[in-house]
Parts: sequence; C-alpha cells; structure tokens
Amino acid sequence: MAGSRARTARAPLTRVLLALVLLAGAAVPARAQMSCDPCAVGVVFDGPWERNDELRAGFEEEIEALAAPRFEVVFPAAARRVADWTLEGARAAVEALLADPDIDIVLTYGPVASSHVINRAELPKPVVAAFVLDPQAQGFPLETTAAGERVSGVPNLAYITFTGDRTDEIGRLREVVPFVRLTYLANEALLAAVPVLEANLRRGMQQVGGEAAIVRVGTSIDAALAALPPETEAVYVTPLTQLPAGEFDRLVRALIERRLPAFSYWGRSEVDLGLLASVYLDTDMRRLGRRVALHVQRILAGEDAGGLPVDFRRNRRLTVNMATARAIGAHPDWRVMTEAELLHNEPTNVTRRLSLASAAREAVAANLDLAAADRTVAAGRQAVRAAP
Repeated sequence: MAGSRARTARAPLTRVLLALVLLAGAAVPARAQMSCDPCAVGVVFDGPWERNDELRAGFEEEIEALAAPRFEVVFPAAARRVADWTLEGARAAVEALLADPDIDIVLTYGPVASSHVINRAELPKPVVAAFVLDPQAQGFPLETTAAGERVSGVPNLAYITFTGDRTDEIGRLREVVPFVRLTYLANEALLAAVPVLEANLRRGMQQVGGEAAIVRVGTSIDAALAALPPETEAVYVTPLTQLPAGEFDRLVRALIERRLPAFSYWGRSEVDLGLLASVYLDTDMRRLGRRVALHVQRILAGEDAGGLPVDFRRNRRLTVNMATARAIGAHPDWRVMTEAELLHNEPTNVTRRLSLASAAREAVAANLDLAAADRTVAAGRQAVRAAP
C-alpha cells in the first residue's frame, strides 16, 4: 500500500514535469525561413575573367530552378561585383554587399574573396564561399558533425572546398608520363592573396618523392616561360584566370614546342585545347552550381549556413590528348590508354591510307628476307615446269 501511494503521489509530479518540458520546447520555435520576398543575391568575383558571365549564368540557373516555386530569388545587376585580383579589392567588393540592406545572401566566386569572408570576425548575413582551396592549410574554421560531415561551424558562413588526394592525382599523371621535377604555373594574384598555398603545393610533391617549383602567371605568358626552370620535366597548369584566351593558346603551343608534358587542374576542356592530360572532368562546375543552389535553398528555408557541408568531391576520369602526346614524344602504356578517354587519337597528317592487303604487299616488298624467299619459291616453280 505504501508503494502504491508513493507511485500515486509521483504521478502528478511527473505530469507537471512533462508539461514544463513541452512548454520549454514550445518556447523555442524552429528556425524560421528567411522573410525576404523576393530574396536578393549578390555575387563577388575575384577579378575580370572571360568565363565570369558563363559561370555566373550557370550558377544562377541552378539556384532559380531549385528555389522555385517556394522562393523567388533575384540577382540584381548592381550587386554583381568584380574585384581587381587583389585582397584589398575583394574585401571592398564583399563589404559593399554585406552593408547593402537590399541584399539578403552573398556568394563569393573566387578563392581571394572567399578567403576574406572566412577570415572575417562576424557575418551580418549568410555568405556562401564557393571556391576554397585548402581550408586546413589556410587555417579556416572546420568542425565535424555527429553525422560525420565537415562544416564551418560559424554562424552565417558556408563554404565549399574541393576534396581530393593530391598525391594520388600526381600518381595518376605519372602513369601517363614519368617525372620527378614538376613546375606549377599558378595565378600570381591568388598566391599573393593566399601565400600559404605555395608551400602547400611544394609539400604535396615532396610527399611523392618529387620536387616542385612555382612560377607565377599574370596576364601574359612571356615572363612565365622565361622563368621555367631548365630542369623542369613536367608542368601543372592551375586555373590561370587572369590569362586571356589568346595567351593560353600561346602557352599551350610553347609547352608543346619545348616537348613538356602539361597537366590541367581545370579539366577536360583544357586537355582538348592542347594540354597533355587531366584527371578531372569539366562537368564539376555544373555539379558545383547545384551544390551552391542547394546551400542557398537550405539557407532560405531557415538553416544556418554554418551547419552546411563544406566538402565537394570532383568527378575524376583520366583524359589524354593523343595529338599532344605524339607531338612531344610521349608514349602512354596500353593500360593507361585503355582506361583513359583519348582525345584527338586519329592522326591528322596522314598523306595516304593503306588497306590490309596493300600494307601486306608493301611489307613483303620492303622485307629482303621475304623477297628472297619469294624468289626461291618462284625459281622452284620454274624448275618444276622445266622438268621432263
């Protein structure tokens, strides 16, 4: 009886505690979606580049498609800021959008502007930094959630970094052409704004038993070509976004004339233009646009940008330009050629073509041993005819 009375006495207390817990939960509402209607997005580019408009249009298309019909998103022309390839210029462009009350979300399309927003003490509005190269080397905030996702953990800050194994990438490229001494051609503005990247590139090559040199490239290739170390055995071309298309074509021709194998970080399109090989596909930019769009949608729906995943793994497939390989005297083995996508594999300087039969006739005619054997057989036939 005493135990029964104790349980009866505790029951009202339990109900009271449960009610208090429920009230406490009700007092903390779920994070509400953003109240903007329409929601204005501003963008910052690191500097002038011939592909800025192409990149921006592709990302805007992805964002609009994913946000509709729940959210209306607009991209005011006045909120498209193009910096001057300096950290100071990127900072001014970002700060102008952060201070603009008519802009709800800011996107940074470049590692220089992205570096500024990530190092900023506080962000008054959500920012998605779409191009971060190496968050650990740059000392950027990075946390791992219970679900195993890496996030910034900083309110209003989402960023996206290309995840990959540089030593594995170098290993794949060495299967195309063996090399020990690699020279990186790198954007001079990026190295000036993020100096830690130079040491990181050297360290990656040292980890696979090689040596790395760094040559800075601006808007012309002449100084870069003059600075190439004479011991260079291969060249790795990073995104040279300051370089006009005409200068890039000159770079490709110059590397081929020097019989230097050149690899592309950007991907297949630069291999098609004449660089020897790449392990990446260009379709990553479309996928990256979708990731940015998904981040924007989740932010509009009320999620904190600081809890969104930062890792972005690029699609990989080895691509080899066989015309370039022939021009520089490179001979990838059969395993590489059967696994890779081969561009320009058909020689274009063929003056005449042989059928199998005509090739066999020419081979016989050119081979003295076969010709001598043929004469011996012919003499034998003649002797048979002359026999009584």
